[in-house]
Amino acid sequence: MGNKDIVPVRIQDNSVQAQYNATIYKVDLTHYVESNQEEQLIITETYFNRMSALPKKITIFEDQNVEIYDNPHFFSPYPTEKSQTTYKLASSPIFYTEEDATAKGGNIEYGPYRNDGAFTRSKIRLHFENTRPFPVFKNVTRVIEVSHWGNIAIEDFYKLANEGAELTGEYNKVDFNKYTQHTGKNSLKNLKAKLPYNSWGVYYKDEVGNISTSRAFRDSASNSVDMTIEPRFALLGGWKSNFYIGYNLPAKYTLFVEKADPTNYYLRQNSGLIFKGIMAEEFTIKVILPEGATEINYQFPFPLNEVSEEKSFSYFDFEGRPTFVFKIKNVVDYHDQTFTVNYKFSQNSIIREPLM
Repeated sequence: MGNKDIVPVRIQDNSVQAQYNATIYKVDLTHYVESNQEEQLIITETYFNRMSALPKKITIFEDQNVEIYDNPHFFSPYPTEKSQTTYKLASSPIFYTEEDATAKGGNIEYGPYRNDGAFTRSKIRLHFENTRPFPVFKNVTRVIEVSHWGNIAIEDFYKLANEGAELTGEYNKVDFNKYTQHTGKNSLKNLKAKLPYNSWGVYYKDEVGNISTSRAFRDSASNSVDMTIEPRFALLGGWKSNFYIGYNLPAKYTLFVEKADPTNYYLRQNSGLIFKGIMAEEFTIKVILPEGATEINYQFPFPLNEVSEEKSFSYFDFEGRPTFVFKIKNVVDYHDQTFTVNYKFSQNSIIREPLM
C-alpha cells in the first residue's frame, strides 16, 4: 500500500467479542487487490497493561523482573498460511514457554506456524529482567486559551505514576538518590518532552511552586523545543507525582483567518502528548475561545470518548468564554496528530474589553 497511513474503523460485533474476546477493525484499502495478487500491509498495534512486575514488590537493592502472557499466532478473522512471531526482550529470559520456540539471546521466535484457521490462539509466558521504570500518566489535562491579541497560552497538568515493581522495605538517601546507578534501578529520574518549535515562556512547576531541575533548548534539526525535566524526587515503583508544564505560542503559527471571510477563524493544535512513548489513561483537552465566538465546529482525526461545552470566565467577561472539552482515553503516540476548531469572531468583539 506504499507509505500511506490508513485509519482503521472499529466494528461492533458482539458475537465475535463474546466468543473470542476480540475486537474487529475494518480497513478500507486504497485500491482493489486482484485475485492471486499480493499486497504488503504493515499493521501497528499498541497494547497497555500487558506486562506486569514479578515479583510485585522489591527492595531498593533488587532488580525488577517482569512477565507477559501472549498469543504467538497471528490473530485474524481470516485463515493464515504462514506466520512467525519474534519477541525482543530487554534481557535473556528467566523463563519462556519452549513449545515452538527458538531463543537467541534476548530474542525469542515462535513458529513458523502454517495454515492457521481464523482466530487461532495459544498461550505463552515470558519472564525476564527489565529494570526500566513503567511511567504512566493517570490523567492529563491540557488547557488551550486563545487570545486574538497574538498569543495562544497552553498549560498541561500531569498525574504521573511509576507502575513498576513497588518498593518494599526501608528507604533512605544513603542507599539511594537520583544519581545512584546500582540501587533503585527501576526508578524514574527524568522525562524528555518535545514542545512546538515556536514555544516561549516555558515553565515547569507543581503545587509547591517552580521546579528548577529542568532545561530546554530550541532544536532546529527536530523542529522542536527539546525539554528535559526532573521531578522533585525520583519516582520509585508505586510512587506518584503531579506537575504542570506551560508555554505560549505566537497566534500567527496556529490561528488562521479565512481571506474571503475575515470573521472565520481556524485554530490548529496538536492532539498528542509532549512526552513520547508514555501512555495517558485519560487525556482532557479544554479549548477556551474568546468571548463572542460563535458557530463553533471541530474536527479530530480519530474518535473522541466524550465532548462537552462549558463557559470559562476571566477579567471583564460578561457572558463567559465558549469552552469545548474533549476527552480521550488510552492516549499513545498514534494520537500525536492535528485537530482543528473553527469559529466565527467579529472584529468588534476584540475591542470591547479594552474600551472598558
